[in-house]
Amino acid sequence: MSRKTNVWRGFTTITASLLALSVGVATVCESWKESLDQNLGTTSSSIETSDKTASDTYTYTSDYTTTDELVQAHEELNEQLSEEGSVLLKNNGTLPLGSGDKVTLFGAASHYPYYGPEFGGSVDEENAVSLEQALTDGGFEVNPTMTALYETLGNITDGKDEQGNDIYPYRPGALTSTFIGPVPGQYAVGEPPLSAYEENAAGYQDSFAEYSDAAIVVLGRSASEAADYLPGDDGLAEGESGENALALNDEERAMIDLACQNFDKVVVLINSVNQLELGDLADNDQIDAILWVGLPGVYGFNGVADVLNGEESPSGHLTSTYAANSQSSPAMVNFGNFEYTNKGDQMESMYLVEAEGIYSGYKYYETRYADIVSGQGNADSATGSSDGGAWNYEDEIVYGFGEGLSYTTFEQRLDSVETDEENHTMTVTATVTNTGDVAGKDVVQVYAQSPYTDYDRQNNVEKAGVQLMDYVKTDELQPGESQTVSTTFELKYLASYDYTTAKTYIMDAGDYYLSIGNGAHEALNNILAAQGYDVSDGMTDAGDGSLTYTWHQDEFDDTTYATSENGTEITNQLDDMDLNYWQEGTVTYLSRSDWEGTWPKAYTDIAITDEMQPYMQSDFYEMKTDEDTSDIFPEEESSVSFLEMKGADLDDERWDEIMDGVTLEDALYGIRVGGTQPKKYESVDEIVNALESDGPGGINGTDLATRSTDPDSPTYVSEDDPNATYKPNDYVCEPIVASTFNKDLATAQGALFGNDSLWTNTTIFFAPGVNNQRTPYNGRNDEYYSEDPMVTNYCASAVVAAAREKGTIIVPKHLAFNDQESGRMGISVFMNEQKARETELRGFEGMVDAGMNGLMTSMNRVGITYSSGHVGLMQNILRGEWGYQGFLMTDIIFSMKDVTDYMSAKESVIGGTTLMGISSDSQIGSSGSWQYMTVEGVSEDRQFVQALRDNTKYLFYALANSNAMNGLNSTSRVVTNMTWWRWSYAAFIVAALALTVLSLTMYARAMRKSGKEIER
Repeated sequence: MSRKTNVWRGFTTITASLLALSVGVATVCESWKESLDQNLGTTSSSIETSDKTASDTYTYTSDYTTTDELVQAHEELNEQLSEEGSVLLKNNGTLPLGSGDKVTLFGAASHYPYYGPEFGGSVDEENAVSLEQALTDGGFEVNPTMTALYETLGNITDGKDEQGNDIYPYRPGALTSTFIGPVPGQYAVGEPPLSAYEENAAGYQDSFAEYSDAAIVVLGRSASEAADYLPGDDGLAEGESGENALALNDEERAMIDLACQNFDKVVVLINSVNQLELGDLADNDQIDAILWVGLPGVYGFNGVADVLNGEESPSGHLTSTYAANSQSSPAMVNFGNFEYTNKGDQMESMYLVEAEGIYSGYKYYETRYADIVSGQGNADSATGSSDGGAWNYEDEIVYGFGEGLSYTTFEQRLDSVETDEENHTMTVTATVTNTGDVAGKDVVQVYAQSPYTDYDRQNNVEKAGVQLMDYVKTDELQPGESQTVSTTFELKYLASYDYTTAKTYIMDAGDYYLSIGNGAHEALNNILAAQGYDVSDGMTDAGDGSLTYTWHQDEFDDTTYATSENGTEITNQLDDMDLNYWQEGTVTYLSRSDWEGTWPKAYTDIAITDEMQPYMQSDFYEMKTDEDTSDIFPEEESSVSFLEMKGADLDDERWDEIMDGVTLEDALYGIRVGGTQPKKYESVDEIVNALESDGPGGINGTDLATRSTDPDSPTYVSEDDPNATYKPNDYVCEPIVASTFNKDLATAQGALFGNDSLWTNTTIFFAPGVNNQRTPYNGRNDEYYSEDPMVTNYCASAVVAAAREKGTIIVPKHLAFNDQESGRMGISVFMNEQKARETELRGFEGMVDAGMNGLMTSMNRVGITYSSGHVGLMQNILRGEWGYQGFLMTDIIFSMKDVTDYMSAKESVIGGTTLMGISSDSQIGSSGSWQYMTVEGVSEDRQFVQALRDNTKYLFYALANSNAMNGLNSTSRVVTNMTWWRWSYAAFIVAALALTVLSLTMYARAMRKSGKEIER
């Protein structure tokens, strides 16, 4: 063979390989086209509509006609949320300050405040209105010397961290985040010592004389996803002073003393969602006012300034308790890093025993106080006391749940309470009168008390001494003006869950009390007064029995609330979440029958038993291999277009034809990797492209123009629009929304979320956060409304309902029991079913009634079962009892074997999951955890394949009823677009093919010239 022949044969081999490689690249690109589109800003396929004038084309419309109007709405709503959500905790008449007052700011957080969390539901801090700017715009003159001083101090560096980033010791500290495993938790406050003041701005105190009208001190604490504070010394960074991360440290105390020594008026702002220990400030006569402002987002400080200057009277109320000792609650006994004694890999190593039962937050403090007054349950023992003496409410609580002051005063009168026996609701009507000198709003908070009976004591049913049932906010009332308001709540939320005997919800025989008051403590005192107690019995105040309504139930009732509204029997579904189910007699739950004898211990010595092992490994569903499933996905050509399903109900018969056309392979692929963005099902050509975004601080990761692709849309934003780069993740934190106690404002936020969805072309929005603030130490408290499930229920329901009106698929998170960030991936969360149902799940339940059609599951385990795979929770409670009809998606799944092992796809599908939160399809490969998730692996298991069909239908239903259908009607057709990456691989294929043909031709010629035939 000639040398030339060998050259052309080699060249042919190379070009043929390039051709094969080009075809392979094209195949991969087409398999990943949704991800490429999302990350590269391309559109690989689109749906063209020939007639966009039809009335049904743009079903969901914005409330705004221009981007200027949208941005203005953001500014105005967040300013109002901050005005009504800021909580005045103390005021000796100093606030409001005078217009034009000259003020001096103190504290590193005054110049470097926390606008939002460090990580997770972050906000667009680059465009945030600073406190200095807000105060200036609000008419104040701000001391420039101190502003410059904190700027200087904040830019001093002290080496670099492990990631090579500069360390700024005099800026407010950051929590250390870690997605996997125990969180480090060591926190540095970052408050500069006074010695640094003089070193960097000699004579700075000379500026005080000119700006002496008031000192405004700012105390801040960070918040973050994937992070927690740790109690005691474990939570303090090296060299950090103070008793714990939520107590004031030495530098903060010195800075406050400096302000008190030099100013007649000292106002403290609390820039934190983690409850600080404020007892010393509350008792300090030199501290004139304390205002909680939370994490105010981009525009919230404007609202704070409006409160400080008196333009608005504060009307917020606390949604979590401020204890004198942040570690004093029974929940804190079992918070943090607990590892199994025989732990496996990281995902099988940590656990959490919530032995406090229902007694977290105010339900602990107020119930124990009630038992001291009534003299039962050893409530006054030293067990659980902060100071080691007899337990005393006033020593334990600084500011209670629901408390909040105003610049004016109000008088409330309970007018009537009416019960609707047929619908099981109660309507409370009250009249509120402004008895002060300035205009303001007030909140009627409605609380109730159930009888704690012998049956309860014998059957481990716990009852809170008082619990929030509902609330309603007045309009702004002028001095002397009155308003009568009414609110209606469901009595099912007053029922108690008996997990040991009746195994359903019960209403005991006995006396029930309802009261209104400024917070849980005042309402409880009113109830105690109605029961005949007074200060001689240990009450902190006399109470007002006239603000209480009483009714008597003659008989024990375990039937009225034993069936859900859709007729499903309500019974135990979470027995396996109780550690006692697996290891009998291990956990003693806190009971008000004996506060001393049942006080929680720290459960530090738990081992995984052989019986627990299959669940810990998420390998308890056995795939069947001998059943015919061909009728479940018949893969028949459908005469119904998906576009025709716009607005269709879930029970529309046409869904059957749509689903009959879906291939089993499509259903598997859509679930395997759909969580990062729902895939376009090849067997359903018209399936819409629904883009996602994280929250809850607003639609994150995009601006107004980037995703805007339909020039005919009323909400199209061109790159030339003056607000094209505006980012809508600028909202106040969730606790501020909750502390407004204004359902209308929560509704307004949901509506604005919906408008943001339309303007950013983002259909699926991961918000709001709906877990409970179990303790002050949860680093993610910024994403959760409250320690109380009813506040969460009402806020989240309002947001969901309003956003859905705009076609937004709101995806609340995380179902369920994401009670701490430490170890959140794989942590086993144990509790009894009463706690599960009456705390966390009660917050989620209302959203189903509000029309929720998307929901994210949690990373943790429900007991020892990965949440998405817990059939009792996901299928029997969520879909069965509550009647949920939307889709379920997991939280993010990392492509690490120990993660994908426990976040098992097969158990999740059986649990009802529609979308696994992973982008890589590598898990069906030879080294993957989900090798069974193929047509061959599942096609002989009827239960599994039917679950695939059902779960996929829930997704299709949600999409058909979303704004992803905007711009579409019966004239719409799917077209394939030649993106730049398609042009690229096509060009490579053409070039490789041409070179292959050329080289093959030249090879053939060379062979002929050498007198040889080409081998075939």
